[in-house]
Parts: sequence; C-alpha cells; structure tokens
Amino acid sequence: MEQVLIRNVISLGLYALVWRPGISPLGTKAQQPALLAWSVCGCLNVVFLFMAAKGGDQGSLTIIGRLSGFLVVILAAVFLHERVTGQQYIAVLLAIAGGILTVSPSGDLGGKPVILTLALLSSLFSALASICLGLLKNKVHALTVAIHFSVVSLVISLPFLFWDCVWPTGTQWLALIGIGVFGGLGQMTQMWAFERAPVGEINVYGYSGILFSMLLGWIFFGERVTWSGALGGGLVLAAGLWSYLTVGKMHPTKR
Repeated sequence: MEQVLIRNVISLGLYALVWRPGISPLGTKAQQPALLAWSVCGCLNVVFLFMAAKGGDQGSLTIIGRLSGFLVVILAAVFLHERVTGQQYIAVLLAIAGGILTVSPSGDLGGKPVILTLALLSSLFSALASICLGLLKNKVHALTVAIHFSVVSLVISLPFLFWDCVWPTGTQWLALIGIGVFGGLGQMTQMWAFERAPVGEINVYGYSGILFSMLLGWIFFGERVTWSGALGGGLVLAAGLWSYLTVGKMHPTKR
C-alpha cells in the first residue's frame, strides 16, 4: 500500500504539470458512478499486481496480465457494442493457451497458486477498468480520469499505513519514485490513447510489454525464462499482433 500511495502522489504531481484551467479535476456529480467504478477497479488492479510481484517474475506476471486484453475484447463487445471478428476469437484462444503454458508445472508460475491467483485478479480488474474507460470515452477529459484514479487510490491506500508503515531506504526511495514517474506517464498516455481509438484496439499495443518485462527481468534481476514460459509468451504476443492487424484494418487510429 505504500507503493500504491507514493506512486499516486508522484503521479498527481505529474498531472499538475499538464493540467490547465477548464479541466475538472474530479468530474461532475453525474459522472461519479462511472469514474468511481474505473478508479476502484484500476486501484485493485495495481494492488494485486504489486502483491503478485513479491513472489513472481516480471515476464510471467506480464503474460498473465496481458490476458486482460483479450477479456477486454469480449467485454467490449458485450457492454460497448464494439465489433469482434472471428480472428479475434481465435486470438483469445491462442492467448489462453499461452497463459496455460506459463502456469504449467514447468512454467514460470508453476507451483505458485497464490501468486497466480493474485496475478489473475489483477488481470480481471484491469479488464474491468478498461471497460469503465470505454464508458467514459468522449464524455470525460483524459486528465480528469487520471486524476480521479490517483485521488481514489490515495484514499484507499492511506489507512493501511497507520498500522503497517515501513520507512524506505535510499535505494527503495529511488525505486518508489521510478514506480510513480513511469506509472504516471503510462497512465496519462493510456488515457490519451483511449480518446483516439477503440478500447479493444488500444489494449493490443501493450503486448510489447511481454518482451520488455522478460528482457528487463533478466537484465536487472537475473530471472530465467523457462521454455514453456517463453513459448507461452510467444503465443500471447502472436495473438496480440494478430488481433492488432485485424482490428487495425477495421478501425484506423484517429489522429
């Protein structure tokens, strides 16, 4: 919860730099139900992700996390009435197969049921948060959405610090600042992207994170990549690229 709190304090500082008069920081009263649903789901996504990161390697967690993108495709079709092609359904099956390989006994998360459950919960709430974003699209300014998320996350995380607070060391402070800066920038650019393209399409761009996470986890933490984890990541990445090529032709990104 300290990670969540400090991440959002720093993010709010970044948002303040680009905020301008005329933009409502927290939205109108009528917008609160959708904004609260987005913020709570987004916060739970981050909380479960940070908890899973305590015992899981970055590559595997990213693979499980990217399964949310395919769940978004299905949910977007049901709740947002976005068109889903047969190719996208096949991509969903490929992604599920990739996830199964990652959590198989020989995979990176094999034998870690608690970490796997936390990662799956993070993926679920990530998908639900994306659907809430779709409901807010073209109705609420992207910066309002980002600020609302950070404020709600602060309110949720702050009480936990009163009975379980640990003062970070110098190196940990640098890591926490990094979480805030990169998390805030990622949040802000994601909000702007959702204003310009369909929800199902935007989620596909994140599949490059699988390669980044595996590479950075190997460089900085010495995390090994099992054959099943690599194959599972490859399937999820291939499914994402296939989905991108299909959706991108149907819905060109607005500029």
